[in-house]
Amino acid sequence: MFRSRPMLEDWLEEYAELMPEGAAARVATPDEADGRDGAVVVTQLGDARTPVFLEQPDGSDRWIVTIEAQPQATELTSDALVRLADEFVAVAELCTFLEHKSRRR
Repeated sequence: MFRSRPMLEDWLEEYAELMPEGAAARVATPDEADGRDGAVVVTQLGDARTPVFLEQPDGSDRWIVTIEAQPQATELTSDALVRLADEFVAVAELCTFLEHKSRRR
């Protein structure tokens, strides 16, 4: 389903108060989002430096998360792995928030 950039920006502004410290997400247009249709939400996993796209497929009430492939392997210390796990939880929570907002529209 198409979600406009202004709508997604409003949702992210609302969600910003709930995001963990250091987490950031933004709305990207198709040109910025690897040719995807419509606006999508983009965030980045810190230590892995991996772009993550959140989007709602046409005809679905769910949102999906796409984690881009990396050209190189990522090596992490245990502390960095814990931070990465926390970032995945934050992305999942953002995805759940977007699904909730989508169902209310």
